[in-house]
Amino acid sequence: MKYLLTILMWLPVQAACTRGTPSTQAAQQSVDGEIEVRPSGAVRPAYTAEQNRAEAERAKANNESVGSGTNDGRLHRTIVAKLGIDLETVGLNMNVDVDDGIVTLRGMVDFVQQKQDAERIVKETDGVQAVVNKLRVSKRWRIQHDRARRKADQPAADLQEFHE
Repeated sequence: MKYLLTILMWLPVQAACTRGTPSTQAAQQSVDGEIEVRPSGAVRPAYTAEQNRAEAERAKANNESVGSGTNDGRLHRTIVAKLGIDLETVGLNMNVDVDDGIVTLRGMVDFVQQKQDAERIVKETDGVQAVVNKLRVSKRWRIQHDRARRKADQPAADLQEFHE
């Protein structure tokens, strides 16, 4: 039995479209298509070798890599799409590498929270075996954070002098 489901929504796909994945490029123009609804626990068919090779080529064009694992191509495509539409990670300069279900995130982010959000999104993706988060936080944020921490510590030092 098949169901027809119509979804009307706004998607923040502009930044994702710059990544060049066909699904996000199409979404920029319109969201139109069919969604297959399956009972929970349904198993998706593995990517074909050809689909995996095609995704590997798209990844290579973005300085990313996709392994030869059965679902590496599907994982890469899914993760890139999820990171591209999530409000916390959209537009971030990061690379996604997938090899046998192990996902490596590389690149530079502005805030620690963005690094944590990206890792959370990847971990929540079905099929991910492990996440290696090599995202680096920009030096500008670390300097500002250190200054704020020193200011917060300063009153305690002043109070200690007062009691001595």
